[in-house]
Amino acid sequence: LFLGLGRTFHAGARVASGEHGAIEDVLAGIELAAGAGNPGGAPASLVLLGAAHLAAGPPGDAPRVGEMGLALSAQTGQPFFDAELHRLRGEIWLHGSGEGPERLESEKRAEECFREALAIAKAQQLKQFELSAAVRLARLWQHRGEPAEGRRLLAPILGWFTEGFETGELLAARSLLGELG
Repeated sequence: LFLGLGRTFHAGARVASGEHGAIEDVLAGIELAAGAGNPGGAPASLVLLGAAHLAAGPPGDAPRVGEMGLALSAQTGQPFFDAELHRLRGEIWLHGSGEGPERLESEKRAEECFREALAIAKAQQLKQFELSAAVRLARLWQHRGEPAEGRRLLAPILGWFTEGFETGELLAARSLLGELG
């Protein structure tokens, strides 16, 4: 189980750093962990797999992976990554949207997913996941021409953090907050 999870998270880190070919290694780690017969860590692994599919280009299996993660979370009673799974679903909606009415519908669904992710993260007091959802939602509002809404959401959440300002998510949040005015 731990060897599989370790391989999954290591491959996920490689994907996050731009090595999109590591998707196969994420899958191999998930398979190894599943072979232990213990579903521990499975929802987190599926977040990594979905993110890897998105990073590699077209969403591919990412929508199915997000749904599987939420179903597995409910089945196993492991809701710890539900906020991230909902955020991932929102990103999938945005990634696959087209133009015109289709784009508006995709943005609406993405906003619902980001709001759900935000609510779950707040309820679970998971500040990092709350920040991730807030950044995505604020960016969506910025794209729609509603920067003040994004600033009102993002500023207080960013204010909670007292260290780690060189991490990718905090750098992105501070940059976005500057863009929002």
